[in-house]
Amino acid sequence: GKEVSDGEAMRWMPLSSRLEGADAESFRWEDFRLSGLPPDAIEAGGRKRYLRLKTEAEFRKALRKNPDDIPTLHKYALLLYNRKKDPATAEQVFLRILRLSPDYTEALLDYACMVWLRHKMADKDRKNPQDLISAERMLRKCVALLDAAGQQNPRAFSKLALFVDAVHKDKEEALSYFRRAEAAARGSADHAYNLASHLEEMGEMEEAKEWYKTAMKIDCLHAPSLSNYARMLDQGGNKAEALVFHTRAIKAAPYDADICFNFACFQEDSREDMARGFRYAKDFFDRAVQAKPKSPDIYLAAAAFYLKRRKDQRTCMELHKQALRVDPDHIPTILSYARFLEFDRKDVKNAAKYYERAVMAGEEPGADPNQGAEALGEAARFTHERNKDPNRAGEIFRAAIGRMPTHAQLLSQAAAFFQKADHDEVSGRKYFEQALERLPAPQKGQQGGSKDRREVLMAYARFLHDDCGCDEEAAVHLRELIQLSSEDSRAIGLYAKILHSHFGDVGLSDRYFRTAIRIDPQNMEAILGYAKFQEECRENDAMAEHYYHLAMKTDPTSGDALSQYANFLQHRKRDYAGALKHYREAVDRCYEDAELHVDYGEFLSEVYTEYRELRNGEWQDSSMLAEEQFVQAIECAPREVSYYVVMANFLHRQKRHKEAFKMYQQALTMDENNADTLGNYATFLEEAKKDHDGAEQMFLRAIRADKRNPVYLYNYALFCQDRRKDYAKADDYFQRALQLDPRDKDVNESYAQFLKHKVKNKKLAKVYYARARGDFSQA
Repeated sequence: GKEVSDGEAMRWMPLSSRLEGADAESFRWEDFRLSGLPPDAIEAGGRKRYLRLKTEAEFRKALRKNPDDIPTLHKYALLLYNRKKDPATAEQVFLRILRLSPDYTEALLDYACMVWLRHKMADKDRKNPQDLISAERMLRKCVALLDAAGQQNPRAFSKLALFVDAVHKDKEEALSYFRRAEAAARGSADHAYNLASHLEEMGEMEEAKEWYKTAMKIDCLHAPSLSNYARMLDQGGNKAEALVFHTRAIKAAPYDADICFNFACFQEDSREDMARGFRYAKDFFDRAVQAKPKSPDIYLAAAAFYLKRRKDQRTCMELHKQALRVDPDHIPTILSYARFLEFDRKDVKNAAKYYERAVMAGEEPGADPNQGAEALGEAARFTHERNKDPNRAGEIFRAAIGRMPTHAQLLSQAAAFFQKADHDEVSGRKYFEQALERLPAPQKGQQGGSKDRREVLMAYARFLHDDCGCDEEAAVHLRELIQLSSEDSRAIGLYAKILHSHFGDVGLSDRYFRTAIRIDPQNMEAILGYAKFQEECRENDAMAEHYYHLAMKTDPTSGDALSQYANFLQHRKRDYAGALKHYREAVDRCYEDAELHVDYGEFLSEVYTEYRELRNGEWQDSSMLAEEQFVQAIECAPREVSYYVVMANFLHRQKRHKEAFKMYQQALTMDENNADTLGNYATFLEEAKKDHDGAEQMFLRAIRADKRNPVYLYNYALFCQDRRKDYAKADDYFQRALQLDPRDKDVNESYAQFLKHKVKNKKLAKVYYARARGDFSQA
């Protein structure tokens, strides 16, 4: 054949494995010389005549003249599949090509992609596992033929990489093929982008950034690279530069679903768009959805935006349904819709059906085991909270752990369930210990360890700290985790918190907090923890305020940052007007945060009691506004007993004893062994009902329900002292409370007064008065 220039070669026939029509914007014309065509097909005149074949009739006419012309058959198969939407006939043509030339690599590649896509698009009950086997066999044969001939085909490498990643979840093998594809197509922005995207999924952020930069150098208008690079800049805290790259990406592809989606997420988190009422975020979420993306994740994120930011349940429901039409077995979408039905629509019956559907989807072959474990965990929680069947919930958790014994999130859910439902922390510990035994520990002095082991260690430490109050054991696991990964900001931040709260090591805690923030400037838990540390331990209000402002700047949408800063203004600055402003802003942004409603309600009912607000021409005082917040907390979490107790305590303080009694009874009906409910109900019976026998019975039940809580011991000591005049028993319970928390100022002071006035032991009373002032030097 004659020599063909590179420019002419790029105009040659399409060998696209993307299965797109020749008129599509992203279609490519590629050099055909590697496909082993007969000599007459390489002749320019024949090629030009071939490219003029545009209709099915013309293809048939050409094939009548030469029925075994492989290039014409190949083009005809692509036309049948892309334009005529006739995959059955296209498959017959592909099979004929492969009978004529079994080693024709381009037909192998295109036919493999067609078979794989057919499997992905088929309904669950009509999927043929043989399709995946056939597709993989042809892809690997194509690559093997290229390797044997010493030839390069970047799309073959790229498609095999995508197949291995999607079907076998083998990130490392996929990475090797992505690298080969990029090396074979130097100067291709698409292949550099594919490699960068895969590296980002693997957590190799720095190398991913470099490849995104490479793709942008090759093509300065490569929208996916611009958009993903902007997203990575945003995650690193560089919002100004991220906005520049997002804007360039939008200009390059103004109606691409993924580009619009990334920009919408960026705008949702920006302070400027928040001030505009999230107008830009809404516009770009709508634009992303209108592009009819094939990924349910975009519909799901848009649904969450409409529910959280716009309070639009109708649009949220419709977007969930669209996501399920795209992928009926997408577990995150099914779970999200189930939670929406359960908590927002109060439709428990249909929510149960979707939780069951999520569990069934997780049991399907090829389902993501992590998502399947999450579905089981949510089903168990629903069974416990809604169906009031802790035994069945326990069975579901045990079955789920049997399938996924090292899944950190599932272990955390199960451990918290057993501790809360059965007051059984032993089971939770057992599951965590078994998981650590299954995950091999690295050799002494070796860093890293498996990611699963690090996640289980982190979950175990949080369980010990949050649910069990065993800070020393939590610290042991955190130290191991920090040794395995010295750059784990989460572990360092939590360890810093335990150092000052449990061990009292203020200096070392300060150093660890600063290290955690330096490693990850976006770590909100570490920033807020350090602000609290400066407030309580250093008593440095200026530094505490600086870090609260830093937290609000880092994440303007964070209700935690706003509420904690409001708490700081309330207690440290006594700036009640400022605290009110930040509480209101936090409630507006995090309307579904029940704990935030409780904090705001207690602020109004106990601190800022003179506040009034004009609504609909009527003045409402602070108690009315506080009651509204407590009601909202119950609506946000209708199965959380503690919020009923808070409401009952408020009614008790308002002297509305009948309503308070009903609320306490409702809380006890929900959980008759809840220590907080029993303790507060005991105080109510003592003070409001004057039922001392009933109060004593409730105090003792509260102590049995939570033996490690010094509050119930202390309250019962006061009850024995003031109501029963049983000073021996009161002394015993005072000492038991101090054994659990020897630094409690109120308990030390009350015990000192008890010793001085009731026992007449003034010498010992002086010791406890000193301890109440923080002086523990006296024996």
